[in-house]
Amino acid sequence: MSSFQSLGDLESQETRVGDAASLGRLLKLTILCVFHILVKLLQRFILVLYRVAQFYAFMTDHRHGSFNTRFQYNIHIEAMPNGHPVHCVAIALLDTGCELNIMSRRLAQKLGFDFSGATGTPMLQTFGGETINFVGAVEARWACTEIPKFPGIRFPLKYTECLWHVDTGNNEQFEVIIGSKVIAELATIQPFAAPAGRYREEKAEKNDMLKAEKKQSEDRKKNEERKKEARAKVVQGQAGQQSASQ
Repeated sequence: MSSFQSLGDLESQETRVGDAASLGRLLKLTILCVFHILVKLLQRFILVLYRVAQFYAFMTDHRHGSFNTRFQYNIHIEAMPNGHPVHCVAIALLDTGCELNIMSRRLAQKLGFDFSGATGTPMLQTFGGETINFVGAVEARWACTEIPKFPGIRFPLKYTECLWHVDTGNNEQFEVIIGSKVIAELATIQPFAAPAGRYREEKAEKNDMLKAEKKQSEDRKKNEERKKEARAKVVQGQAGQQSASQ
């Protein structure tokens, strides 16, 4: 009977030893897996941080010299001539000497606008004295398709609503000319193809808020001065009445 018990004890001891060894191996594998996951997460964090630094450096780059500036971009135009969106790709030229946004008649017809019976109206004069006529104006929004590409980061196109003056002829020299007003609204020429130009928009909003606060403070000062003047007039009137009664 004791022999059977001793054999059972040996088997139970071997089972315990085997369980302990398997638990040790499992714990070791778990530690290795956790360490591997932490290393991968750290690598991903460093990569994302590097991309964010690249993007921030691009968005805060204020250098826009003439050698780095481009005046021709590929854009995407969307118009709704009949209540339905019509899309088109065009080449946009930047003209800082022209305030108006100009669209060729050929491109306007491609977007679905009809100017077959329209007559030209002189609205613009070049430096050479040439008068440019327009047959009408259309509303369409556009977005620059040349956005910066970073691995793993995608930027949606940001559209800008514009009023386009349509040229009289089927001009093949240009499709779209973006004027100085829109260029000024986009802050500078250099980040023209930037994804949404959000950094500069936020900066403009902050400037607007500062201007509004400054105006409010000036209005308060003016109101206080007016109240003081009104009180002084009342005091002077009361003093005059007292002197007259005496």
